[in-house]
Amino acid sequence: MKVLKRVTTLMLAMVMAFMMVESVSAETYPWTSVKTPGNTGCMVRDVKIPAYTGKMTFKVTTLSGNCSYLLGKVVSTYGCKYYISNSSKSVMITKVNGEQSFYMKFIDFNILTEQYMYLRCSVEHNASIGETVYASGIIYN
Repeated sequence: MKVLKRVTTLMLAMVMAFMMVESVSAETYPWTSVKTPGNTGCMVRDVKIPAYTGKMTFKVTTLSGNCSYLLGKVVSTYGCKYYISNSSKSVMITKVNGEQSFYMKFIDFNILTEQYMYLRCSVEHNASIGETVYASGIIYN
């Protein structure tokens, strides 16, 4: 019985240690985009991310504005070198805490020798010129 308790304790300790290492390795990259009154377009933000070929997730944590069409969007800043590997080459999220995973497609494999890649995050909307529109979120892997 004592051996079983020790083995169980050891296994739980190993699982907890693995989970702590896993959570530490995850990277998050915040983004925000705003449309201010007097402007029709929004401020876009290029998020600098270390060159990465695995699965990434785009998440919208805030969406606010007085309009009927409002979403957070991410695309590649340099589409001639790399892009989001889906039919629209972008990810668009319409609700708070919505998220979608994606992979990058590399056209120019020399990008993998560079340290960083850039993803452009923005808010799309149909708000009038006098309205303020805001979106924010994270990209994580």
